[in-house]
Amino acid sequence: MYSENYYAARKRKVEKNLDTKESISLNDANNYIFRFSKLGWINCDRFYGEKKKLLIVETEPEATVYCVFQRINSLMKATGVIESKKIKGIPEKYPITLFALYEKEGQSYIALEEAVNDGEVKSLKAFKKVTVEELKETLKKI
Repeated sequence: MYSENYYAARKRKVEKNLDTKESISLNDANNYIFRFSKLGWINCDRFYGEKKKLLIVETEPEATVYCVFQRINSLMKATGVIESKKIKGIPEKYPITLFALYEKEGQSYIALEEAVNDGEVKSLKAFKKVTVEELKETLKKI
């Protein structure tokens, strides 16, 4: 098992590497999110027994979509390889934050939306071009 010092040193190394770039690859962004954010993976039975609805998110085909559960500091990655990404097992009327990341021609883009799982298709198409620093600051707020 790694110590807190190991993770702190690893985070500094990754952030130093990211600070030297104008943009960030989708792979680097995903690694940064999962390794160093305060968000954890959600357990598959977390919402056992609650009424659920499938959440569909329309977005860019290349985007990776995440659903953040603020109440429990957890996130779930959407599945799908085209414009419609799917997230299963979210309780009906549960407040969430949706965010999507994608990279195009070496530039990073992000889209965010506060939402409630009400059975309506969500749209994450208002992408904003971001620098590495802006992306890191945005992810800290999620």
